[in-house]
Amino acid sequence: MCFCSDNAQQWCIGGIEIRCQFSGSLMPEGCREVFLLYRTDVDSYRQPDIDLKVVTAEGWKNPDRPIDAPCGCRVTDDHRVTLYEDRYFRGSLREENGVIAGKFTVAKEIKASYVGVLQAALAYALSRRGDLLLHASGVQRHGRTWLFSGLSGSGKTTIATELSGGGRAFCVDRAIVSQTSERAFLAYPTPISDSDNAVAPVSGARVDGILFIHQADTCSLEPLSASEAARHILRNVLSPLRRPSWDTMMLQTVEAIAGSGLCYQLGFLKDESFWPLIDSLVS
Repeated sequence: MCFCSDNAQQWCIGGIEIRCQFSGSLMPEGCREVFLLYRTDVDSYRQPDIDLKVVTAEGWKNPDRPIDAPCGCRVTDDHRVTLYEDRYFRGSLREENGVIAGKFTVAKEIKASYVGVLQAALAYALSRRGDLLLHASGVQRHGRTWLFSGLSGSGKTTIATELSGGGRAFCVDRAIVSQTSERAFLAYPTPISDSDNAVAPVSGARVDGILFIHQADTCSLEPLSASEAARHILRNVLSPLRRPSWDTMMLQTVEAIAGSGLCYQLGFLKDESFWPLIDSLVS
């Protein structure tokens, strides 16, 4: 299979350089526009952190995966290769000379197949250093950065794009969270999203609060205990198959965030009436 340099793209997401070489066509146009915001020049003389080769196949489906099944993931017996099986993509990731190398086949016309591959590779890279890929949107408002975490359909993207209270969307669906000190954490936006919304990349921003959201009849904001916060975080972390050394680092980060006093549960209406409750946290 020929991978032409003209079909190579490179992105920088949260400081991680990802190079992707496509056989045949590139990403679908809508997906390509989102990732274009994070694109950097392809430098064939500099090794990226992640080097992917993607075969695009029109009409491709994995017959072994039901359409509504989550992505399957397992590690080979020698713990050197992580294998991924999804309805619309299949492939593997492994470390080679300090670079994460991946080979995948994707359904050419399905945006979710490209997003799934890049999410798997990014989560793999982050897990190696104990950082989290969190299912969350973010808003920067009055000089502070708030993350809104929840499962699909909870309202994360709506808050960032329509209910930002005069603030700026920081990210719309997935955020990188890394620990900088005992009680300080940085967040980075990513272009990985279930929607076509995107925001331009910015440098890391200090996290002022992580709000685990649900829609309700009245607005409410309650602090979470460390154990409650840890359960919410683990439910919303996007991670590859566990490995003992990565488990330890990731759980240390989860424990630090959960015990930081930055985690709350937010019940909200589909309007901006919840913002005074968040503002009260810093008044």
